[in-house]
Amino acid sequence: MGRAWTKRKSVGLPEHQAPRLTNLDACREAWAARNPHALWRGIELCARTGGLPQWLADALTTLLKLRPVQRRLWAPYQQDLVDFDRFGAVRAARRRGLTWELAFNAASEELEQSPSFGSAAAMAKSYKRVSRRASAAPGRYAIRPPKE
Repeated sequence: MGRAWTKRKSVGLPEHQAPRLTNLDACREAWAARNPHALWRGIELCARTGGLPQWLADALTTLLKLRPVQRRLWAPYQQDLVDFDRFGAVRAARRRGLTWELAFNAASEELEQSPSFGSAAAMAKSYKRVSRRASAAPGRYAIRPPKE
């Protein structure tokens, strides 16, 4: 299996742009890929269209904020977000014509003041992890669209 969604023009996405959680189908796919943000967004979409009573939407989102749920669902997702930031920084460096080694170093320097900071080796590891996982489950890195 290749890295189809990470390559230019493969599925209509610009390079290293994550899918957006704009509808329930995208949310279902992302949830299947263990993206907890998909559940939250799915609840929002259902409540907005009247498919889910507001009180139930509020209760479910409150449950998503509980500490045990955060440890189980959100902590691994935070690492996915860090990996995706690193992936994007490496891709940008590669587009500037840098070798892999220089791209990993440049990405490390670029993210120095961010939560995604890491060594060049960490950049390489994150890049490989996103490349491998995204082709199997693109929804894993899906993000909510900007506020409407």
